[in-house]
Amino acid sequence: MPSFTPYVSKGFDLGKPVARARLFATALGLHETYLNGSRVTDERLAPGWTDYNKRLQYRVYDVTAKLRTGGNTLGALVGNGWYSGSLGFAGSQRYGTRPWYSARNRPRRCNSGTTSSTKSVMPPGSAAGT
Repeated sequence: MPSFTPYVSKGFDLGKPVARARLFATALGLHETYLNGSRVTDERLAPGWTDYNKRLQYRVYDVTAKLRTGGNTLGALVGNGWYSGSLGFAGSQRYGTRPWYSARNRPRRCNSGTTSSTKSVMPPGSAAGT
């Protein structure tokens, strides 16, 4: 039976311009992350294979140029990958039955030493990722 690839998203506002912003993203499964409609990287199959019983990999992306003052939208395509998909030699759903995605945006504001954080945890199947 074919399965669909969920797209999850969540909006957030930035009241002031940012000098630098990093996005930390991870998944139980695979993700393709978007910020304001454009992909944050050309990488495929992120975050890559791992033994999920021992570790969970994450990626850090510089998203400074993709953020804007006002409304922004963080989104991701989330797939089963090696977490809940087929591992071939080891069968399917070896680690779990549902993929999961989480991201944290860390913008550093202009003319300020303070850092704010917008956390977004988006499990597939939830309404608009909330």
